[in-house]
Amino acid sequence: MTPGTTEDETRVDRKAIAILIAILSAVFLFRLFFYLILPKDDFDLGTDQWLLTAKRWVAGDGYSLNPQKTPTAFRGPTVVCFFAGLLYAFQPDDPKWTILIGQWLLDVGTALLLYFVALEVLKDKRAALLASLMFAFYGPGAYFSLGGWSEPIYSFILVAFALTLLKALRQPSAWRFGAVGVLLGLAALARPLSLYHPVLVLALMLWALRWNVPRVLRLFPCLLVAFCLVVTPWVIRNFLLFDAFIPGTTSGGFALYNGNTGLGEDDHWRFRSSAECRDLLWHELEEEFGPAPGVDDLSSYLAAKGINEHEADKFYKASAIESIRSNPYRYVVRSLWRFIPFWFNVGYGRGEPPSLHTYIVLVANSCLLMLALSAFLFFRGEWVRRGVPLVALVIFTNAAYMAVIALVRYSVPLAPLLMVFAAHTLVSLWDRRNVLRGA
Repeated sequence: MTPGTTEDETRVDRKAIAILIAILSAVFLFRLFFYLILPKDDFDLGTDQWLLTAKRWVAGDGYSLNPQKTPTAFRGPTVVCFFAGLLYAFQPDDPKWTILIGQWLLDVGTALLLYFVALEVLKDKRAALLASLMFAFYGPGAYFSLGGWSEPIYSFILVAFALTLLKALRQPSAWRFGAVGVLLGLAALARPLSLYHPVLVLALMLWALRWNVPRVLRLFPCLLVAFCLVVTPWVIRNFLLFDAFIPGTTSGGFALYNGNTGLGEDDHWRFRSSAECRDLLWHELEEEFGPAPGVDDLSSYLAAKGINEHEADKFYKASAIESIRSNPYRYVVRSLWRFIPFWFNVGYGRGEPPSLHTYIVLVANSCLLMLALSAFLFFRGEWVRRGVPLVALVIFTNAAYMAVIALVRYSVPLAPLLMVFAAHTLVSLWDRRNVLRGA
């Protein structure tokens, strides 16, 4: 027992630690249970090429996606390096369990970090424990830890960034904002959207430091230097390979096209699948560069024409921007509508029956958003100012995705931040119930 600490306080601390350990164990066990009961056809460890790139890298084929060992920048290195590190360290014959357990342990780390984020904002151990517990049994988050997705590592980095940012804004220092910059760099190399987060941090610094511009100008460069140190090796590598400035990936153009193609069509409200977009782009490229005999898909067409992925990405982006410029009103309407599929996995306009995954997302995120909103409507307090950075991070990231493409998996890393406020609502309701019962 430390000096100045009562025996009761020590007992409470020990109880909180024991509960937190139990919650962290539940994070892992729930994902194992989830994996065992759900149909295995739903999960593909090769999803979106992160693991495939890692496998080829570890096998000595370079940072590539195809048997020709063509260098790629289609996926950023943070997730690929994580997968490659697991494969190199354990060298499994079947990577399934190595990758799954690695991601589940990351989720354990996210739950632990979330506890400290909630404690930083709410100053209430009960709410902090409840926020971690909500994350442990959050179905959409568990679902995306069962394949080769980027969600587990990006969620971990984003929550770590949120915690570091909260502490840096409360106790500004060069090294704290440097740490924020390092985490933002890692986040940007996992999801290129985070390349824009330094702008948000700058706005939050001006707000937190009450427009003390000289002080902001002394501290913000620390963040920028750390951020640039992390992303610069990737930028240099891409410049040497593609002779172009690529701070993120070569998949951004396709994402913009995927989210905004068909704005001029009668069924402009319908979301096009990736496969449909690849076919559309193949035909658009044929109109621009002519046909290529003997090809049967977009990838083989690009190879036959000698178009590298950066050049293809520029074409996709230009086509998407042209569609947006030609139909600005429909673009705005579609962007606003994207809030629905982003959080609830419905509203794609495909006429498909809801899947089990959709029901899980719909129930979980509906409850989460209502509870988080209730905290600000009915249970405001001193914590509101401390929670502003989290709210700004959620709104900024959500709005950026709505402007480009809104798939439900992009909402998963933001959900833990909302759990902080949802936990406060539940604890406040419990306290109010006790007060009413006592009266």
